[in-house]
Amino acid sequence: IGIDVSDIAIQTAKRNSKLMNLKNIQFIKGDIFNYFSQKADLIICNPPYLAINEIDGLDDSVKEHDPLEALTDFKDGTSFYKHLILNFKNLVSKNGIMLLELPFSEVTKNIISFNDNFNINFMFIRRRASTWGYYILKYLER
Repeated sequence: IGIDVSDIAIQTAKRNSKLMNLKNIQFIKGDIFNYFSQKADLIICNPPYLAINEIDGLDDSVKEHDPLEALTDFKDGTSFYKHLILNFKNLVSKNGIMLLELPFSEVTKNIISFNDNFNINFMFIRRRASTWGYYILKYLER
């Protein structure tokens, strides 16, 4: 299932899925905050990830290329992550995985500390030679 509020993002995802010959994918134009229809085995997500006060420090190539809505939640940068973590068991199938891309910033520290309060197994993997990382959440029955 691919969910996005952007028509362009949905069109791009559909085109990419055809190029990669992927099957069994449904794309929905919608808001992840209102989606609870079907659990997924795998969620890969690159949500808006920056605090609004971090936008000015971005390279112009990023600010001029990406829409502001794709970069920030217009708050502290954690809204999407908190929603996904709080609703993890409603969104992910048993033994499923959620893979989130994270910035290497205060936002990441806040998200990892927020998740520590929830009993979800996770790993943080930092890309080599990069300031970005991946946050892997795994749903394991205890």
